[in-house]
Amino acid sequence: NGGYPYTEGNAWQYFWYVPHDIPALIALTGGNKAFEKKLDTFFSLTETSGAKNDNISGCIGQYAHGNEPSHHVAYLYNYVNAPHKAQRMVALIMNEMYDNTSSGYAGNDDCGEMSAWYVFGALGFYPVNPASGQFSIGTPLFDKCTIHLPYGHDLKITANRSNPNNVEVKSIYLNGKKHKSLSLSRQDLARGRLPSFRIIIPTQWTAESCTRLAASAMQCYVGNGHSQQGRAADQYNFTHVDSRDGLSANNVKSIVQDSLGFMWFGTKNGLNRY
Repeated sequence: NGGYPYTEGNAWQYFWYVPHDIPALIALTGGNKAFEKKLDTFFSLTETSGAKNDNISGCIGQYAHGNEPSHHVAYLYNYVNAPHKAQRMVALIMNEMYDNTSSGYAGNDDCGEMSAWYVFGALGFYPVNPASGQFSIGTPLFDKCTIHLPYGHDLKITANRSNPNNVEVKSIYLNGKKHKSLSLSRQDLARGRLPSFRIIIPTQWTAESCTRLAASAMQCYVGNGHSQQGRAADQYNFTHVDSRDGLSANNVKSIVQDSLGFMWFGTKNGLNRY
């Protein structure tokens, strides 16, 4: 389907398709840092070859939201202790890949999977490995959600945020107790325990990690003190740079914050997001 060796994808998308054993995939990739770096590349690499599958759509770098093989990948940042990246990418996908027009999906809604992905994303968790009974934490879209469960239980999800555009989860409470894991169990949800998300945008941005802009994604150009494509953005002078990312104040020229809280900055190496 789509031609060439892969169905509805390419080798990039299928690399991650080991939902039943992500820790083994991390080990084979070279550990947490190497895995996180490969995820960054996956979401930012826009190069294509002549053997590109013709049934790929909804691209953010090599991520293709239009078909199933990529759908769990944004949540894999949780497995290497980079949940802020998972949360920002999930929010970006919900915002950019869906709308209420007749072409509001990035691909065919096969058996409802495009819709189901959005519902899970909006609730704030996702079954990376459905057979495990664990749901990987993302970022809820709504301030309050109620799911009516069997036996009279209600699952109530709340998100406390100071700004409706905030997407980064600062802390999670389950029935009033702080929840330290980056996943929720089926048992927790089925019993109607109450997840509560505290969502903020940090007041101080640090360049913990950077990714190159995927041209098919945000379409926000930073340079010469302006942003294009009509994205809501505010101009800042960017002074704090983490040397671990190979950046310095000398090669950071400008920065904007878009409507989802993503920070975009231009360097001599191009446009980056973190």
